[in-house]
Amino acid sequence: GMVARFQALSEASPVTISLYNVPSRTGVHLEPATIIDIAQSCDQVLALKQAHDDLSKFRAIRAGVPESFTLLSGEDVNAIPMISVGGDGLVSVIGNAYPNRWAEGIDLALFGSVKEAEAGLSDQREVLEALFEEGNPTGIKAVCDLLGLCGPHVRSPLMPATKAYRDRLYAAMASVDARPLQT
Repeated sequence: GMVARFQALSEASPVTISLYNVPSRTGVHLEPATIIDIAQSCDQVLALKQAHDDLSKFRAIRAGVPESFTLLSGEDVNAIPMISVGGDGLVSVIGNAYPNRWAEGIDLALFGSVKEAEAGLSDQREVLEALFEEGNPTGIKAVCDLLGLCGPHVRSPLMPATKAYRDRLYAAMASVDARPLQT
């Protein structure tokens, strides 16, 4: 059913389409064979946001889709490993708070400097680990608020971060090095 659905969308859509394989959000996991079939049979489907940490499945997808098909990690923690096996980039959450650092890290990985990219972003692991404790986008909104980039408000039915959670995020943010990576 998924292939037929995307074939119909591809035929009807005047704009390009990106697949969204985020089982935690959609309740559906697109298997590599399905993604490959969609990529090969739907001219308007040009990219995939993959938020699943199975690198063997990611490798199978990369091997089966056209070279021009864009593969993006949908999870910050898996972006560099995915890039190291053929990924093209990241749809980032933490990049909203630290855009320059993450852009530099992803660029390093894309140019083959995977170890340097990992090392350059290692100070953000504690923030990444804490970021989703009260759901998304609650954590990133709180971090951006603490950095003065926006307010803490989220749309209903979501709730803003609790004080205890904001305190935990603030403590985690203290370990982040604000200096640019050495590229």
